[in-house]
Amino acid sequence: MTSGREKARSILTGLYPIVDVGPGMNERGTILFVRSFAIPGVKIVQLRCKGISDRAFYEVAGGVAATARGLGLALIINDRPDIAAAVQADGVHLGTDDLPLAAARRVLAPGSIIGRSTDTPEEARLAADAGADYVAWGAVFPTATKPDAAPQEGPAALAKVRNALPSDVPLVAIGGITMDRLEDIADAGAEAFAVIGALRDAADPESAARAFVKAWKAAKL
Repeated sequence: MTSGREKARSILTGLYPIVDVGPGMNERGTILFVRSFAIPGVKIVQLRCKGISDRAFYEVAGGVAATARGLGLALIINDRPDIAAAVQADGVHLGTDDLPLAAARRVLAPGSIIGRSTDTPEEARLAADAGADYVAWGAVFPTATKPDAAPQEGPAALAKVRNALPSDVPLVAIGGITMDRLEDIADAGAEAFAVIGALRDAADPESAARAFVKAWKAAKL
């Protein structure tokens, strides 16, 4: 069986869209948004639901999971291993205050992907040692999406996180990432970058995603 880390390495290779669902965003609108990312160069999407009930989260996640499977996109559920397991998602992304990695692993199906948010190089290394399949670090740049994120230290700090991680653990940059910053992210060693606001607020999310994919390819040359 392919391990979660092997899966993470194969799909975390550029744009990692995060779909941020809040009050007032229904299942149909969320699914239409997810469909925007079924383009070459995008292999994974994360569903993040803050401020809605567990029941609403589960119902939206179920629809998104079915859609993602049909589109060939891996689905990661933010924070909630129980919901990830219930909708047969591909994995979960854990924050610093969520379940420990080992506990989440017991809830999920074998081979599931577990990602972990971290604030420092040491925290990133410890997460990898504990079994994280990928590590996210940020905010790299100031962001309104997560105003409580750790102080922004930029790509130089991101490079320190990459150096602290084993080579087989993908690093995802997150926080304030725009197309003009992708070259700095690539130079710092990130394998992928997560985007929330720049896609959510775009008039045409699919065109925005395609532009990010194109800019990332140019940044990696």
